Amino acid sequence: MTGWCMTDPKKIMFFSNGATAVFNEKGEQIPELQRPWLLIFREFLATAGVNFPETLEVILPSGKSAEFFLAVDPDTGEQRWNWKIL
Repeated sequence: MTGWCMTDPKKIMFFSNGATAVFNEKGEQIPELQRPWLLIFREFLATAGVNFPETLEVILPSGKSAEFFLAVDPDTGEQRWNWKIL
């Protein structure tokens, strides 16, 4: 085992709705590794200097469109990025 995770992932699933599921060798989910792939890619684009205008077109593998928006985290009150499928 390396890093801060308590268990090594054995399976990763990428869903067409933007979510990610990560499982250990016992088939148990590892919540701390389950960041949505759609938000990870959004973060990558932002670090590359991409602005997110309302005109940005996001097409999911299902063929449906999605858009990013800022939401308020109910636990911390901080703004964080989220997405919705149109």
